[in-house]
Amino acid sequence: MKSSPMVLAMALILGSYALQDAFPAPAASASPVKQEQALPFEDCSALNTQRETDECFVRQSKHSQQQLDSLLRELRPALQPQQQSLLLSSQATWLKYRDLHCKWQAAFFEGGSIQPTEYMTCVTELNWRRVDELKVDLCEGHGMTGECPASHQYDRPVPQAQKP
Repeated sequence: MKSSPMVLAMALILGSYALQDAFPAPAASASPVKQEQALPFEDCSALNTQRETDECFVRQSKHSQQQLDSLLRELRPALQPQQQSLLLSSQATWLKYRDLHCKWQAAFFEGGSIQPTEYMTCVTELNWRRVDELKVDLCEGHGMTGECPASHQYDRPVPQAQKP
């Protein structure tokens, strides 16, 4: 039985989500964030084949998910048990929204070779938006004073030409 590219793309991303493991205690070793941040911006539109493009967008989606997971792990120790529970509940609801929204967006391209790309770009964008919402909670007053160095470790990768 042959699987559609959309099903394979969704399996790659959704396979890594397990809510019960969303908040494991942070390891005492070096933060995985620094390793993940080393991933440079990759311009997927510059690739030659649809397969290369799809693989590029899968990498970007996985990276954005790794950043979100790392941020959630880093936030955990700073939260009271009730706050942790609320974050876990809101994250579960958010994941359902993200997945359904991106399936809906990709459905406009049903059967087309671009459908997996549309799904992955949607997941990536919504992951980064969630990171942007949550990263300020690492800062003093949970972001009331704005961003801080701790939050900037979760900034999106940007093309070299756009860096200040």
